[in-house]
Amino acid sequence: MGVSLHELLHLNTYLLTFDMGGMPLNRIAGAIETVGAEVIPQLR
Repeated sequence: MGVSLHELLHLNTYLLTFDMGGMPLNRIAGAIETVGAEVIPQLR
């Protein structure tokens, strides 16, 4: 496949921010849970 960004840039920190301006808390929590379950494991 090629060299990953981690290997190329020696990345070891990821920063995620959530700005959901006015969205109901349950929808925000759902988005955060999705990131935790589906996105973060792909970064490891």
